[in-house]
Amino acid sequence: MRLITSVHVRGFRSLADVRLDDLSNFVALVGPNNSGKSNVFRALNLFFNNELDKDSYLDLSADCHMKRRKKPELAGDGKASRQRKQKVISVAVRFIVPDGLNFFSKNLQPVAKFLGKDFWIRKTWAFDSLDEPVLAWSRNGRRFEPVQSEDSRRKIRQFLGLISFRYVSNRAVPADVVKHEWRAVQAQLGRRMSMYERDAVFPFERLRSQGNMMVESFMGDVRDSLQIEDLELATPKELGELIFYPSGLRIVLKDAGTIEDTFLGAGAQSILMFCMLHMIDKAKFQGFGWNQASIWAIEEPESSLHRDLQLKAAALLRSYSESDRFQVLVTTHNEIFIESASCGFGVTLDSARLRSVVTPRSVADLADQAANDLICAWVPPALKRPLQPLVMVEGKTDRDILRRAAQLTDVATQVLFCTPSELDPALGGDGFEQIVEFLTRHGRHIGGRVRSCPLLVLADWDIAERDLRKAAQKYGRGEEQRVGRMQETWCDRQMTRSIKGIERLMSPRIMKLALEDGAVGIAETKSGDFVVTDRQRFDGSKVKLAELFLEQARPEDCTSLRMALDWVEKTAGESAPSKARR
Repeated sequence: MRLITSVHVRGFRSLADVRLDDLSNFVALVGPNNSGKSNVFRALNLFFNNELDKDSYLDLSADCHMKRRKKPELAGDGKASRQRKQKVISVAVRFIVPDGLNFFSKNLQPVAKFLGKDFWIRKTWAFDSLDEPVLAWSRNGRRFEPVQSEDSRRKIRQFLGLISFRYVSNRAVPADVVKHEWRAVQAQLGRRMSMYERDAVFPFERLRSQGNMMVESFMGDVRDSLQIEDLELATPKELGELIFYPSGLRIVLKDAGTIEDTFLGAGAQSILMFCMLHMIDKAKFQGFGWNQASIWAIEEPESSLHRDLQLKAAALLRSYSESDRFQVLVTTHNEIFIESASCGFGVTLDSARLRSVVTPRSVADLADQAANDLICAWVPPALKRPLQPLVMVEGKTDRDILRRAAQLTDVATQVLFCTPSELDPALGGDGFEQIVEFLTRHGRHIGGRVRSCPLLVLADWDIAERDLRKAAQKYGRGEEQRVGRMQETWCDRQMTRSIKGIERLMSPRIMKLALEDGAVGIAETKSGDFVVTDRQRFDGSKVKLAELFLEQARPEDCTSLRMALDWVEKTAGESAPSKARR
């Protein structure tokens, strides 16, 4: 889900004037310690929950950003100094209510009509408005209108009340976070139990059964991530536990009773915490007047996790963010969480002016920069984008055409098409020779990828069989099926062998449009076939041909390309573990 799309913070701690735009469903903030990453989350927590951290509230004197300047003199009448008057903090958030999300109930239609689907809300704190910040709203984020009427303030509060904002700091103890939320678990249990008639004897077994049904909703994730086969919700077992009974989960051991989740390691507790919070928030979406969306801001989710659990935790958080009602933001020093995000920001501290600088970066650039700055570990090129199947192709043209064809046909949309130099810039090129060189240099690391997210190689149809075998040998034994080429039988019959590369998989309609647009070096025969008349001139037209495909292609123009995408989807799918193995 993509609900908050921009954040603008002024005057808060190191955030003198910081703006984050184009937030996605899964956002990573990356930077060195003390650069101000956590201040972004604290500012958002202040906006949504009116606190900086759990039981920590705004102190304008300490939390307001102050520029370095001479101490101002007191006014002649003895009132507060100019410095005090200038202590103001503002946090503005842009919301875009996703299409198809039934966010507003029938009773909240006046709120929907007042706000619309794309709007900003700003809160401002000053010495005279600490407890009740000044509200303003805007359509464009530039011109804000003060919210003066009580009816308008009530509507904005109703909207914000539909959103659960969770801030999990890096100091949080997972078991304590779950205990803090235990009232929500009890409330869900109570709703389930209210469906039954009262029994003369307290129904301990029924309570236990309903608790286990709640836990079963995330047991698949737990089994995939941890070596735990069964869990149960802590519920009272006898009358003495009805008022005071343990909160949390119990791990069920075969023929050995149960143990409390607090006896598990910190990493396992973190995974269970994510699962429990997800279950709690999902339950809140189902009740009238309850939260309709959750935004999680998690500091360093990689803490206490070894690499395998980092992969599984990142996959969990990303899967949550791809659902209808969850958006996830993380601060991280870990390459796996960077590579798993869908957008990222680099955060640095300008020590001369004591202010944070936040810069939008592509995920790939952010991961490379973090490694170069020693913020996170260096990632072997073969292990980049660890939670997404990769398909290495010859050149940016092939990459772009296959990406567009995947969008048009809705086939192989889960994979990322890339070139050799995107994974390893040192290669200096993107031809088949560079693919073989990539496999030679990095083949030993390919086995470290998640089984369901392999690295595939898809060469052009005109690559010789012996060259393809050479690449397969470099890939590794037993995995030769992951190195393939486009088959000549996939090509359109009107595209002759004189057309080399992926262009032979284009449709005649696209080729005719290219000729009308001035493409040279190729001609259409009387029989309707297309032949290259000048190799060099046609090679110069390939960029124009690709641009035309990206702009004007239709699903019916992808018949031949669809066969390549089918091979990708089938080969990547065969790498995923079966349900039986899981």
